[in-house]
Amino acid sequence: MPATKPFFVPPVVPEVAERIPVTGPLTDVALADEWVLWFSDLLADHLDMPSNAGIEYMSLADRAPAFHANLRAHGMMMTSLVQSIEKNRGNKAAPFELDVLILPVAGFWLRRAGPSRVLLSESARRDAEQLRRLLGPIIAELA
Repeated sequence: MPATKPFFVPPVVPEVAERIPVTGPLTDVALADEWVLWFSDLLADHLDMPSNAGIEYMSLADRAPAFHANLRAHGMMMTSLVQSIEKNRGNKAAPFELDVLILPVAGFWLRRAGPSRVLLSESARRDAEQLRRLLGPIIAELA
């Protein structure tokens, strides 16, 4: 969906240098390391990957428990959101696809970048109420 007029993108939080060292609680460091390993595997095997392969193509089985917990928590929030929409409408959601790209920008922010793609702030992803407020109408439309 081409942009028809300029739109505001909040500043990156925190401000970033060209290369960012991973710091913080041990879990954050472990998760960052797991993502690096996963993407490295993806890049190493990219020639063997079918062009239409989704994220499920890459095995996540050998990743750390914190990595899996992070994926489960995000999936549960999205599932809960779809279920609440189904309950409000009184019927099951139709199958749909939605690419949610998480950006480290300030505040609770969402921008629709295409019919089935949104840009979402990290803060909004972590806050169930904001996720429902921002993403709910789009999921209701797609479902």
